[in-house]
Amino acid sequence: QWREQKQKNPEQFQAEQNLFIWRDRGLDILFTATSQLRFFPFFDKDFNWFLPFDVNSSVVKKIATAPPSLSEAFSTPVAHQYMSDSDRYAYFFALSNAAGKDLSQEAKLFSEPLMRPDLIEVYNNVTDEEKTVREARNLIRDLFRFVELHPQKAQIASPFDDIQTFCNTEVFTTLFSSQEQIEIADFCVDIELYDAATVIYERLLADNPLDVELLKKIAYCKLSTKAFLEALNLLRKAVIIGDEKLWTRKKIVYCLTKLHQYAEAIPHLEFLLDKVSDKISILRLLSNSYFSLGDYANALKYYFQVYYHAPSDELCCYIAHCYFMQDKLDEAYKYLSKIAAHFPESLALQGHYCLAYGNTEKAIGLYVQALKADTDNSFYRDYFDSMIPKLLSLGVAPVDVRLSFQAACSKAKN
Repeated sequence: QWREQKQKNPEQFQAEQNLFIWRDRGLDILFTATSQLRFFPFFDKDFNWFLPFDVNSSVVKKIATAPPSLSEAFSTPVAHQYMSDSDRYAYFFALSNAAGKDLSQEAKLFSEPLMRPDLIEVYNNVTDEEKTVREARNLIRDLFRFVELHPQKAQIASPFDDIQTFCNTEVFTTLFSSQEQIEIADFCVDIELYDAATVIYERLLADNPLDVELLKKIAYCKLSTKAFLEALNLLRKAVIIGDEKLWTRKKIVYCLTKLHQYAEAIPHLEFLLDKVSDKISILRLLSNSYFSLGDYANALKYYFQVYYHAPSDELCCYIAHCYFMQDKLDEAYKYLSKIAAHFPESLALQGHYCLAYGNTEKAIGLYVQALKADTDNSFYRDYFDSMIPKLLSLGVAPVDVRLSFQAACSKAKN
């Protein structure tokens, strides 16, 4: 039947497949639906909210008598994968009452996906690690349902009010093994609860200070919260311990560039250049690093390699800028002339070229265009002030530099 559904309505089938994927990644897709199904007497006792699902238990038989097919559906590994124990009880009771002796249409629709042979085969063959993840996630879901849906929830202190604190409690560390805690922390990362994940990872790291993977997981959380220096120190420690993975080197480079430590980033980039398949991105980072350090000769060397594979207007501007800073004005203009669609930086650089050759009127016109195109108002600081020393070294009179830009600012406002 599921194959027929795929053929008849592929879009709906794909949507259901996506739902399974999202559920595997941690999305709680059943909370709202099951929140209306907690009125059965079974949930009057607190411990039943955490009772492992068993359709043959005496407690269940007192509440519902279901057809074998429904019992079988809720006992499959598919049901165990996609529903927590309390969710299975809630749905089982609801569908059993609706079904009577024969399965109702609603019960059939609900049961059929749980009986799909392809999914049963998949979830019969899950690894022990995957089972650990499933059990941890389902237990947390049942705990969440207990504190959110219990009739006396106002009297229950919810650990989810402060997940970060909860992850650091004795209850949490007693309830879950180290491996389960790692899986929960990974799940927190998936849903961007980086502080909570960090609490778990750091506590585990305290017992295993040379665990490279934990160091890198914490570093990833720090990167995600823009704590670049902390992330960098963790990654450096991983390398010292012996980590040789390219991911670590790449993240070190990312931190160093974010911290404007370009000189230290260059050796890592040169190392990566011989190791990665995507050389263009590394070449671009190398050229930008040398550019930021004012080493325009080396910057040009790498910009040309990037330009050979992927020419662009932006690269032409960078190359022109490097030439300009080395007093090679004609070479700079050659690449400025290649730019098809000018932008503030290229327009400003053209203005500097004209000013250096004494064409003040044309320079002012180009500065006006640059100012009007500069929507984030960074032009004055980034593309003019920083170039004043170079213009002066090229022989432009200080008064001409100052008056040219003042005139451009005045015209741009009108």
